[in-house]
Amino acid sequence: DLKAVGFKEKNFEMQFFTSLYMCLAAIVFAVVMGEFSPGVQFCVAHPEVGLALAKVSVCSAAGQAFIFYTISNFDPLVCTSKTH
Repeated sequence: DLKAVGFKEKNFEMQFFTSLYMCLAAIVFAVVMGEFSPGVQFCVAHPEVGLALAKVSVCSAAGQAFIFYTISNFDPLVCTSKTH
């Protein structure tokens, strides 16, 4: 047991690894569904999409960090009250 030997993941490490896992899962599903290559080709053909994706990614990461911080330092009810 890793917690017994003093190893405990930090809040943002857990968030990072969860997001990394979901990113890899999304890539696998996109490849399996045949959508990965057309998506990359579209992004290469329309470079302005990259800036929009970057903005959405930053906003999403900030929102996730806020929610994760609130839940881990307070409780889910406080998070629900603030984000409702």
